[in-house]
Amino acid sequence: MWLGLLKSAWMLLLLAAMACCQLAFANEDLRNDFQNWDLVTITLPVTPGKKVQWYAEAQPRVGNLQDRGTSGDFSQLILRTALGYRLTEKISVWQGYGWTPIFEPQNLNEHRIYQQLSVNGKWKRLLVNNRSRLEQRWIENTGGETSIRLRHMARGMYPLDQREQWFLVAYDEFFITLKGVPNGPATGFDQNRLFVGLHRKLKGGVNAEAGYLNQYINTQDPVPNRMNHVLILTLNFELK
Repeated sequence: MWLGLLKSAWMLLLLAAMACCQLAFANEDLRNDFQNWDLVTITLPVTPGKKVQWYAEAQPRVGNLQDRGTSGDFSQLILRTALGYRLTEKISVWQGYGWTPIFEPQNLNEHRIYQQLSVNGKWKRLLVNNRSRLEQRWIENTGGETSIRLRHMARGMYPLDQREQWFLVAYDEFFITLKGVPNGPATGFDQNRLFVGLHRKLKGGVNAEAGYLNQYINTQDPVPNRMNHVLILTLNFELK
């Protein structure tokens, strides 16, 4: 038990160090905001043996909590769906589509097609997941050109009890725009997300997760870069 607590404390210290490194990106013009993101995801097998799977996600986001208080502004909605194929027990590939309308600070529609590679592993009791996603983005008011973005997430989950129902979870995900578009994303570093929280396994393939996410966004001059402090609540349904 004590060894597990020490390992958990070590992970928290490591994440704190990573957060300090992320804060080093900040400048005097950095704009901070407090937000709330809620996620509901469903994973459903399509074929016997779960070789082919279907995924769906709904993610409403509320921002400007710092200025508006508890009400905030409904700033963005993300709706995703994808079909995946398990190459092995640990490796899967996905093809998906996402519609991501933005409502604040202005109304913009964005459509995305993405390809994804997911690799799961385990080191002793630590569960590890690496997810790489390549996105083709069509953003309103950018002349119809296609922006291409690469994002990679490294995620770890460490059990906090012997029954492995409670987990400490952490991940870091960086985004790089490979192809920019006029009046839209510029080529280069886009953003970084650092998350730490708790994960709870429930009954019937249901998992709940809650935690804090620090999002650093590299914007184009003269707009100041952003630092969003986000409370994330997630409910995952993995149906059999």
